[in-house]
Amino acid sequence: MTQSARTQIQVASFLVRVRWEEAINQTQADFSFQGEVEHIQSGRRWVFGDLADLVTLIQSQVEKIGEIKEQDGE
Repeated sequence: MTQSARTQIQVASFLVRVRWEEAINQTQADFSFQGEVEHIQSGRRWVFGDLADLVTLIQSQVEKIGEIKEQDGE
């Protein structure tokens, strides 16, 4: 690697808590879950009801972090 080549690594850490619930009726068992995701660096928390929401939440937060870094000139 040359002197002019630089790599900058950004880190975003998330803690994900998931709670499964099982509702059993006479014909079948229904599973559902809900959870919470916490952005470790900021302490912000969000609640989600399915995996698609979880992925969307994390993706949007990572994109926002990238936008802030670009605005700061990093």
